[in-house]
Amino acid sequence: FTPDGDGINDYFEIRSKGILWERLTIFNRYGAPVFSTTDPGLGWDGNTVAGSPCYSGVYVFLLRYKIIASGQITHKTGSVTLIR
Repeated sequence: FTPDGDGINDYFEIRSKGILWERLTIFNRYGAPVFSTTDPGLGWDGNTVAGSPCYSGVYVFLLRYKIIASGQITHKTGSVTLIR
């Protein structure tokens, strides 16, 4: 994603149906968390929690969620590329 203020791909967001979010956490390449939220409507803007811009690169996300139909709590991991 490209958080450059042009209104296109400015936020990393995960949208889904049939699940309830518990937490989305974004980690840098050293494993340190740079962003975390429990609000599914809040996307990552490419900044740290303190508001500093993160460098271009690949970041890992961890989404913990509950499957509504079964009540099972599980997680999904993946990566996102931040381009400045």
